[in-house]
Amino acid sequence: MTDAAFGDRMRQHLGVTKGSTLVSRTLRGAQTAITEIISEAPTGLSEVVAPEEAYMVAFQLRDYLGELWLNGSPHALPPLSANSVSLYDLRNQTQAYLGSDFHCLQFYIPRAGLQAIAEDHGGRLDDTPAAKLYDDVFDPVFHHLGQSLLPSLRNPDAASQIFTDYVALALNTHFATTYAGLRLDIPRASGLLARWQEARAKELLMADLKGETPLQVIAEACGLSASHFARAFRRTTGLPPHRWLMERRLEAAKRLLLTTSLPLADVAEASGYNDLSHFQRSFKSAVGVAPAAWRAEFGQRPLR
Repeated sequence: MTDAAFGDRMRQHLGVTKGSTLVSRTLRGAQTAITEIISEAPTGLSEVVAPEEAYMVAFQLRDYLGELWLNGSPHALPPLSANSVSLYDLRNQTQAYLGSDFHCLQFYIPRAGLQAIAEDHGGRLDDTPAAKLYDDVFDPVFHHLGQSLLPSLRNPDAASQIFTDYVALALNTHFATTYAGLRLDIPRASGLLARWQEARAKELLMADLKGETPLQVIAEACGLSASHFARAFRRTTGLPPHRWLMERRLEAAKRLLLTTSLPLADVAEASGYNDLSHFQRSFKSAVGVAPAAWRAEFGQRPLR
């Protein structure tokens, strides 16, 4: 059960249809899936989720009451509060009784992806048969990153792939080091990108201002794993790839506003924004005024 299929099958298991899924493939063939699941009423006993080599993290967006069975035996499940996370080892046969309405994000984390992170960091995972189940934990990393993904989940067709990939990589790394027993045997690499790697990465990013090129593709063009590339790019430029791309997108929009009379919708499209609304929101958030007002203040200017 991989990528978007996990989100589709979990909604089927839980008896709901509302929600969407984002997929990242940054970890050498292991797909991470992030799924928003919403039910306005209890759905009762779920179908059984067959065991597999993966974990699931549920980030609650509202309070939830339910029960849990692992390998056919009941497991005490306390009330889960909004903004808490609970972790599940999918190597166990899992079934749930959904006793209330619910709204959560589910993060599907294959063990193969965690192993790839361990190898990239020169470490190893804890190979205990089953991870401890953590219930109702507040985890600020899952909270922050989960909230940052909600706009993309609400509009998956407009989601930036490089942003999804970067967040998924961060989630996997955090899970590996915090919950999956990643042991680091050697210090993490502290190097920067070589000049040719930096130039190649920026070339690929600038060629796709929408951010649809997967992080893995850019990393491979630099001869690096996604994990090493993301870390080295941030150390080299001071920004993660998706943030660096957002700044270049804004620069492109400003240049067009200053030097052309293109309609705002055309400026948005040429600069890599999803649509006019996305452009206006992002521009005002970054600059403090709407693009039309900014253009009116500074006026059309000739190229230098």
